[in-house]
Amino acid sequence: MTNLYIPACAFFISILMIIIFYSRENLETTETKTFSYMLVASLLDIILTLSIMYIGYTNVDIPDLVIFLNRIDYLMLITWVSSFAYYIFYITFKSHPKINFAKIAKSVKYADVVFFIFMFLLPVELFNDGVVMYAYGAAVNVLYLVCLISIIVIISCLIYGHKNLFTKKYMPVYVLIVLMILTLIIRGINPGSIIIPAVICYINLILLLTIENPDIKIIALLSEAKKKAEKYANDKEIFTFNMSQKIKEPVNNIEKVCDKIINEDNIEKIRSGLESIKLSTQKVTYLVNDSLNISTSNSKFKVVEKQYKLDNLLKEITLFSKNKSKVKNVTFNFYVDNKPRLLVGDSLKIKQVMIAFTSNLFSKLENKHLSLNITTKEKEEACNVIFRYSMSKINISLDDLNKNVEIDDFENIDLDEANLAHLKKMINLLSGYLEVKNEEDNKTEIIITIEQKKTFIENEKELEYINEYEKMIQKNQKILIIDDDKNSVKELEKNIDKYNYDVVIANGGQEGLEIIRNKEDVSLIFIDDTLEKLDTITTFTKLKIIDGFNIPVIYVGEVKDNKEISKLLQLGFKGVLLKPVKLRELDELIKKYLK
Repeated sequence: MTNLYIPACAFFISILMIIIFYSRENLETTETKTFSYMLVASLLDIILTLSIMYIGYTNVDIPDLVIFLNRIDYLMLITWVSSFAYYIFYITFKSHPKINFAKIAKSVKYADVVFFIFMFLLPVELFNDGVVMYAYGAAVNVLYLVCLISIIVIISCLIYGHKNLFTKKYMPVYVLIVLMILTLIIRGINPGSIIIPAVICYINLILLLTIENPDIKIIALLSEAKKKAEKYANDKEIFTFNMSQKIKEPVNNIEKVCDKIINEDNIEKIRSGLESIKLSTQKVTYLVNDSLNISTSNSKFKVVEKQYKLDNLLKEITLFSKNKSKVKNVTFNFYVDNKPRLLVGDSLKIKQVMIAFTSNLFSKLENKHLSLNITTKEKEEACNVIFRYSMSKINISLDDLNKNVEIDDFENIDLDEANLAHLKKMINLLSGYLEVKNEEDNKTEIIITIEQKKTFIENEKELEYINEYEKMIQKNQKILIIDDDKNSVKELEKNIDKYNYDVVIANGGQEGLEIIRNKEDVSLIFIDDTLEKLDTITTFTKLKIIDGFNIPVIYVGEVKDNKEISKLLQLGFKGVLLKPVKLRELDELIKKYLK
């Protein structure tokens, strides 16, 4: 029974590995999922091996039970070997764009099922002389066949990925080769040695140390640490540059006016020039006070910096402002020109202050027009978010904006009742600044620039992990259904519900266009062929000319033949879903265009 010591040690190591692996929350990648199969198969193999050896040596009169346990054990070995071969195949061809790993994984599972069936149908013989015990027969040959196929796959992968052979990913293969050679030598000396379960266990241990198996909590902490590590690396340089650019304009204006009036005799022109100089000095004072307001900020106004998605923040600001404009009877137009990006800052306070600022302008502009243009400007490690308001001329005094506002507790201020001076100081405290321009064509322009830090990613692998982490916590993708027939909508919505996607309903083409123009985060559009007020083709044509539109659109309707389908695809539809809707066709389209 001494030959059970090695598999017994492997049993405890395998238990320890499973505890380590499953005690933390891991990203469910292909590598970790495959490794989990190998861990479980290895543990069961060790348990079965110990059971077989114990029963075989102590109860020689029940060989049928030992043979049955051998069959089960071989299933575990097939699972482990095929999983290991698939793992090597995956890490070798991971970046290949044309390989469908989902289909290959299914094929491996189907092949394993076939091998399992043969394992139970084909005969197994047992040899047991009290010292050496092993099984042989046609069923055992199936295991050898699986091992041979797996070896061929692994060798092919090594040949294809020869440039990366010395990376840590392939270390388990080299260890396996060395251990198998040692196993053959040891078995030649001592045929009764039970080494295979220990070899598999050791390969799993190497995999545990080399596999890309990140802990989600560690990733979250890493991401947070990166945000904190960015703290104002180039703030002084950016601040100096911004101040010099802002002050340059009024100073240049003072110089020009002085040149004009220095030899001027006309009292009116001198007076006008002095007024212009006064206005420019007020602007310089305003800008200097901005910097002082930032440096002497109230400690109770705490800026909580976190990573956030800029496009989500801007959607909330514009949507709330649009609803508020209807109450104030202001015509409100907005345009957002930004690439989706991750920034670091206090998104909650930015949202509160910008919504309050827009509402304050609405109160001054009842029955008038306000336009908001939101853009971004990137720098080295920073990104400026620029809110540009354009409106008919309103009376905004620089003196009023530049008041030294004293507030005991910014956290408890009612933003709906805050005046522009309060909001301006809050913008300063959020690393922003505000400009007011009175244009010659009787218009006023207000520009608010808020500087945010860009998320710093050290390498591509870390970015991949953080993106995976973001995907796990973000909301489901949205599917837009454009249809003015309630019964038809309910039927399609019911079929889509099982996929766990958010469904947005547009009652007709015009409403569908408004949803897309308002930058609703939609990933796939189904459009019915029987729209009435604005027909299907016209709606689709107008969708295509929306700036930046690249959402796949599926035509849902009754189509006569393949020629009509071809015409629809030539128009730009990404697919055609025939009525009555078949779940198989819907399933194919959703899997094709949504991940």
